[in-house]
Amino acid sequence: MSGSVSAARQSGHRGGGKPIRWRLVACLLGFQLLAASSLAAQNPPPSSSVPATAVAPNAPRPRRLPPLTRDPAAPVPNAFQDRLDQVDAWPDGWAENPPLVSTPSLGEPISGRQPEPLADGWTPFEFEFGGAGEYSVLDAPLASPGHALQVTLERFHRRSTYSRFSQWAVGATDRLLATRQRVDAGMGMLWVPHAPLILDTTQPRNQLRFRTDFGFGLQFPDRNEYYWAADPVGPGYQGDIDTRQFNFMFEIGSDAFSVQTEFPIQGYSPEFGDGHSAFGDIRITQKTRVLDAERLQIAQMFRLHTPSGNKRIGAGTGHVSMEPGVLARYRYTDWTYLHAELKYWLPLGANPEAAGDVLTYGFGLSTVWHETLSTAIIPTLEMQSINFLAGQKTGPFGSIRVDDDNTAMLVPGIRFTRDKGGDIGAIDCGVGLGFGFSHQRYYDTLLRLELRLTR
Repeated sequence: MSGSVSAARQSGHRGGGKPIRWRLVACLLGFQLLAASSLAAQNPPPSSSVPATAVAPNAPRPRRLPPLTRDPAAPVPNAFQDRLDQVDAWPDGWAENPPLVSTPSLGEPISGRQPEPLADGWTPFEFEFGGAGEYSVLDAPLASPGHALQVTLERFHRRSTYSRFSQWAVGATDRLLATRQRVDAGMGMLWVPHAPLILDTTQPRNQLRFRTDFGFGLQFPDRNEYYWAADPVGPGYQGDIDTRQFNFMFEIGSDAFSVQTEFPIQGYSPEFGDGHSAFGDIRITQKTRVLDAERLQIAQMFRLHTPSGNKRIGAGTGHVSMEPGVLARYRYTDWTYLHAELKYWLPLGANPEAAGDVLTYGFGLSTVWHETLSTAIIPTLEMQSINFLAGQKTGPFGSIRVDDDNTAMLVPGIRFTRDKGGDIGAIDCGVGLGFGFSHQRYYDTLLRLELRLTR
């Protein structure tokens, strides 16, 4: 009885345990399937063959690159080579060690060794632009690196886009400016401090000067008795006049002190009446250099106007006048100078009702455009202002008081200098054309021609 009961218990234990374990496994699998189905609903799988279970939740999707359309074996395009193809012509040969006196233009290599001829696809990356090295375009050192015409990539690219005329103009300008690379001084460097045509220069020197002035539209010639004497001593009102004057001046002295003497012959053609020509007032000028620094030079001047001309016909003022002043110049570079002047004209023994003081000031610029050892071309640009402070002038209806009449004139000019080492020294010719640009004017237009002989 007891054995049958224990056997039944053992068989019942084995038979009853199997269903319980299978139910537990089924429950776990159900929970796994339920969790997987919920995740799949939240993150649907991509269209690719990657299974959904391999993608992490909220992971960034990778960006797909476009397909490769270019052949990997083909060479990469070269922008610099494209620029080289646009150049009109490449020089057949390069100059071997050119002299310093003739620097080539932008279109030619500056110096160096003979390169290999250009082949298809060749790019000059092994050349060192703007430097000096084994494969440099600039094998020879430049005479003046501060003003050197170095070959750079920017200048090369910009050059290739010029038109034919622009290339010619740039090349001509570079050839003119290339003379500034000289080691020694040329004529321009020596003569540019003395280039102004209207302003008085600071440096005393020995020279002879012949000057011719043609003035058009001179307004109120008796204003402050600056040009001629007022009525009743002078010619009276004759409208605007056109003047002509031939002036001979010689200067003698040293580097620090000199004396000038001017002998003018002047004439005029009035708007009303007859004109005259006669000997004018002699002017004597003393000039002393008071400061001579490395860049700045200042000089003192004193000019005396003598009444040697015939005041009745308008050839002079009829009185003595003094004109002290200060002159200055500044060396910006060896080929460019800035000039300035300040003068004060004082009449002595003139008509106290008509005469008055005159203040004159001006500024100028002179620079070397082209120079060699014996020639130079020097352009100038000057501005001069003549200010009539107090006095009187004669109009069509009688006398008019002068109340600070300010006049201004702009004078561009150019000088040509030549020195062949002859007995007369350097020959200097200058031309300047002035235009009045203020409301009150002294001259409408002034043409000045000048010839100087300097030792």
